[in-house]
Amino acid sequence: MLQSRLLMNLKGIGISFIPRYFFQINLDKIFNDILKYNIKDLEEIQTRVKYYNQINDFLHLQQRKK
Repeated sequence: MLQSRLLMNLKGIGISFIPRYFFQINLDKIFNDILKYNIKDLEEIQTRVKYYNQINDFLHLQQRKK
């Protein structure tokens, strides 16, 4: 029983690392593609990201009265 449990745990750990490895490779390709843009395109992307991600007001949670 201990051996089968060990194999099951190793299989689960291996499966969890495989997607992370492929995502990291894909992320490196995306960053390299972004670096190929010229400065004007990068500035436009930066202004759009800042515009769409602006936070004007923070959400304040209030406790409920019991």
